Amino acid sequence: MKHSLRKLTYLFLVLVRAVAATACCDPGLLTQPGRAAPAVPESDATMSLSVEPAAPLETVPPILRIRVLLEGVSNAELREGPGHIVLIAGQVGPAHLGQLARDEISNALAERIVPTIARREGDGSVVLAPTERLVAGEVYSVATGTPKLAREITVAADDAVPHLGLTWPPDGATSQGVDHRVAVWCGAEALPPVNHSAVLFPTDVPATWRLGTTAQGRGHRCVHLESSGLPADTAVVAPPLLNDGSGEPLGRLDPVPLGSGGSPDPASPAVCEPNERPFGPGCVAVADDRLYLRTPLQPLLWTVTLTQPAPLDMVLVSRPGEHGLIQPLPPSSEVALVVDVLDRAGRLDTTIETVTTAAPMAHVVINEVLANPVGEEPDQEWVELYNDGLATASLGGYVLTDIGGETLLPDAALAPGAFALVVNEDFDETSDYDPAPAPGTLVLRVAKLGKGGLNNQGEPLQLRDPDGNPVSRFPASPKPKAGISVIRVAPGAPDGNPSSFMRCPELPTPGAPNLDEGAEP
Repeated sequence: MKHSLRKLTYLFLVLVRAVAATACCDPGLLTQPGRAAPAVPESDATMSLSVEPAAPLETVPPILRIRVLLEGVSNAELREGPGHIVLIAGQVGPAHLGQLARDEISNALAERIVPTIARREGDGSVVLAPTERLVAGEVYSVATGTPKLAREITVAADDAVPHLGLTWPPDGATSQGVDHRVAVWCGAEALPPVNHSAVLFPTDVPATWRLGTTAQGRGHRCVHLESSGLPADTAVVAPPLLNDGSGEPLGRLDPVPLGSGGSPDPASPAVCEPNERPFGPGCVAVADDRLYLRTPLQPLLWTVTLTQPAPLDMVLVSRPGEHGLIQPLPPSSEVALVVDVLDRAGRLDTTIETVTTAAPMAHVVINEVLANPVGEEPDQEWVELYNDGLATASLGGYVLTDIGGETLLPDAALAPGAFALVVNEDFDETSDYDPAPAPGTLVLRVAKLGKGGLNNQGEPLQLRDPDGNPVSRFPASPKPKAGISVIRVAPGAPDGNPSSFMRCPELPTPGAPNLDEGAEP
C-alpha cells in the first residue's frame, strides 16, 4: 500500500512539472491575476520607430522626439494612456520586458528609465519627448511590456548643430505674467534674427520664437519663446530644433519641461553698501573692466548691453545668495549700459545706467587646486593663481591662507593672462604620477603650502593682497578626489557662487585654462 501511494505521488509530481514546463515555454498559457492573456501572440506584434528631426535610428540627434507604432496588436491589449512605452538607457532583455509587463520595475531598471512626456496620436502611435538631452554615442531602448517588444536607437557621436541651454526660468517653471509667459534659451554664439511660430508639446499650444531675451531683442546669443498661456496642470516642452523659419537649423533646444507657475511679488531692490552704487534693482561695485553685481534675493534674468565704445551683449541669471560679474568694459571710461531685468512673473524693468570705470588693474584669482595628488603628499600639492586683469600683479606680500595657516608668496611679477603655481619646496615638476605644469608657468616655491599641507577633505582658501584685503576665495566643496583637481569654471566666475566651482572633468591642468573654449561647466 505504501509503495503504491509513493508511486502515485511520484507520477503526480512528474505531471505537475510537465505542465509547469509547458507553461514556461508558452507565455500564452501564463496570465497574471486580473489580467487577460493577449489576444494576439506576441510574436505577431511588431514595433516601428521614427524620430524628429528625421535621422537613421543608428545616428539619432541627442534632442529629439520618438514616434512609436505597435502593429499587429489591438487597442484593447494596450494599457490606458501612452505611459506603457518607455525609453531606457542601454540595452534591455527579456527580464526587463517582464518587469515592464508585471509593473514590477526594479530600482536598477528605474534608474535607467529616461523621463519623457508622451502623447497618443490619432493613428494609434505614441510620441515620446525626452525631457533631458541624450548622451552622445550611447544606445537607448524603446520598450513596452504589453506586448513584450523593444527596439534600439543610437545617439550620434558627433553633432554639428549647436546646443542652446534653457537659461530662464532657472528651475524650468515658466515665467507667468499678466499677458505673456517667457522662456529663454542661450548658446555660445550670436544668432541671426528669429521670428516665427512654434507649437508646444503635448498641448499644441501656439507660441512664437523671437531673437533675444525679451521683446526688445537684446541678448543676441539667446532666443525667447512667448506663449499666450499654458494649462496650469500640464508640463510642456519646446520643439527639439530651432530653425530660421526656412528650415535651416540654428540650435537644439534643451528639452527641460516647462509649466505655468504662480505670479511672484516684484523683486525688492537690494540695499547698496558704501562702495556700491544702484544698478537696476541691484547694486554694483565699479572696477576697471568689470562691475561686481549684487542682486536682490529673487532670481532675475539680466541682459546688459553696450554698443559704444566697445560692444557688450551679456546675459546672466542671478540666483538668491549668488553674485554676478559684468565684463568686459573699457577701463578709464564713462559708459552707458542698457539693463533689462526680467523676473519670474514676466515683468520687465529697463534702465540706462551710466558708470565711470577705473584705470587698468590686476585681478589675481585662485583658479585651480590639487589638494589630493596621486604623487607624494604634501610635496605634489599645488594652488594655481591666474591674473584675470589688465595690469601686471606684483605678488610680493600676497598671502595664501587655509584653516589655521598662512603662506607668504615670494616677490614675482604675474602678467595679465598668466598663470602661477604655488608649490612646496620639494615639488617635482617631472613627476610621472600627476600632470606637469604647462610650459611657461610661473612656479612659486614656498617653505610650506598651507598649515600642514592641503586638506584632502577640502578646506576654504583665501588670497589676500599686501594690505590684507581679500582678493580671491576658494571653497571647501566640492570635495577633492585622488588625482582630480577642483577648478573655477571661468576666471571671472564670482567667489561666492557654488556654481562657480566644480571638480575638473578630466586631468588637472596646472598652468593652463581649466575648460576648453565652449565647454560646458
